[in-house]
Amino acid sequence: MRVPPNTIDGQIDRMLIRPIRRSYGKVARHPLFSFLIPFLMVLIGRAVLLSEVPPPEPLIQDEFSYLLAGQTYASFRLTNPPHPLWQHFETIHELMQPTYMSKYPPMQGLILAFGQLVFGMPWMGVLLSMGLFCGLLSWGLRAWIPPGWAFLGALLATYRIGILSYWTDSFWGGAAAAIGGVLVLGSIKRLVNTPASGMTFVFVLGAGILANSRPFEGFVFVLIFGGYLFWKWFCEGRWRENGPVIYRRVVPVACLAALPILLIMGYNNYRVTGKVVELPYQTYERQYSIWTPFIWQQKSSLTPTYRHEFIQRAWVEWDGIHKAYERRHLLLVHWHNFLMNIGFYFGPVFFQGGFLLVLALFRSAKNRTILGLLIVYYACTRVMSDIIPHYTAPAAALIYLATTMALRTTWYFSIGRFSSGKWIVCTLIIAFLISTSLTRVTPENRFLFLKPFWMEKRHQVLSFFKQQPGFQLVFVHHGVLHNPNDIWTYNEPDIDASRIVWVDSMSPEENQAVLDYYGGKRTAWILDDDAELTLRPYGDSQAKPVIEIKNPPLEPLLVP
Repeated sequence: MRVPPNTIDGQIDRMLIRPIRRSYGKVARHPLFSFLIPFLMVLIGRAVLLSEVPPPEPLIQDEFSYLLAGQTYASFRLTNPPHPLWQHFETIHELMQPTYMSKYPPMQGLILAFGQLVFGMPWMGVLLSMGLFCGLLSWGLRAWIPPGWAFLGALLATYRIGILSYWTDSFWGGAAAAIGGVLVLGSIKRLVNTPASGMTFVFVLGAGILANSRPFEGFVFVLIFGGYLFWKWFCEGRWRENGPVIYRRVVPVACLAALPILLIMGYNNYRVTGKVVELPYQTYERQYSIWTPFIWQQKSSLTPTYRHEFIQRAWVEWDGIHKAYERRHLLLVHWHNFLMNIGFYFGPVFFQGGFLLVLALFRSAKNRTILGLLIVYYACTRVMSDIIPHYTAPAAALIYLATTMALRTTWYFSIGRFSSGKWIVCTLIIAFLISTSLTRVTPENRFLFLKPFWMEKRHQVLSFFKQQPGFQLVFVHHGVLHNPNDIWTYNEPDIDASRIVWVDSMSPEENQAVLDYYGGKRTAWILDDDAELTLRPYGDSQAKPVIEIKNPPLEPLLVP
């Protein structure tokens, strides 16, 4: 809609908005620039903040598990042999039998391995993967909307979650599945318009990344967009025109591209679990978990064998109480998760204007299609009892696409001769930038779960051991007043070659077997984390602790 030049609105449009749009449009339409600018914004923006926000350290159990995978892959191994005394090294989210490895899919571990091998720093893999997602987002969105709006969507994502968020500032991941999702989203629309072997390969590549990062959510995402492609090809009459091309190019390329991915996945499963079709995650859950992540399933029929009280407390008490609460208060938990995800992707501004944006999505058939696909994805993934932001990573590009389409529709809204939509969109974007800037380096933006006291304890203990000469052997006792989410027993892939070996303390006789195994070549300590944390030489209960920290009272489980 052209703005009348003789109005105040028209003067502002001619003098301010049009010049900006012309310069902006030149950059947005250039494929390389629209990729490089978000990509470099992530790298440069995070580098600028390094003095204020140093590189992250692992704090959550999942992060230690991913780092084990990254270190294993960086050593050019798919897994590690089980330790002869593996019972002393059991911990959360790591397999000890039949091999010693992370329970998680391999993609995040490969990203960490790349950072370790190329830069000597696993976190650089995380940072580059976030930059790659933000750069690819413009390519993915421009298959559905004009380049200028696609570039805007990429910039919004870059500023909100790319430069600094827990996806960037932890080892949990999120970017890997988001990359797979944007490849699927961008290729599927291009395949609808022009079936071709190149886009078929991109689609299969994206599906393969999803299968090896977020298997369940990725499967739902691929299934939904595969259904969309099927509908467009076969139910809207395009089959007659494109059928020969699909037979000659699309189907053969899809099969040839999918085959090596499936073979590699099967071989990785076999090396880690001993079974081609069993994921490490399934093996671990069968050994330790008593609850399933799906809301229609309750407790497992099998009772795991727990050799350590802290593992039993983590799975029976903490996880069990949490899962039971989720099933009793399903709607409340879903609402809490919905707010958490909205806050992660957009912050409070777009949530407050969300009703208006949702209404805008009903104003065109393409908008309604995207909204429908997003609703179907959300409904299908709701069968899981808990959804936190990196679980939704396969749909990150879809979320930003729906938002950008709503902004675009709102932009062209007018009341009489006044282009009110432009002012609404500009106000939302400015408020979004301000609110995101104000929370940029706050802990609430950088961490999903805040653990300041655990961070401080861990820093003190690690700083002490860095000052000790030689190799260390630390027997850990996690007491009943210890937080079951703060676990000390995490080791490197080659346990025996590590400078510090963390061991689950068991009976005196079993501990002696560990001491005999290392043959006095390591200085032995006992770390007791209960009502207070103490560290003293092993075997000397009368010795004064070298570290003594009083823990805060253990609070009852807090649920949403």
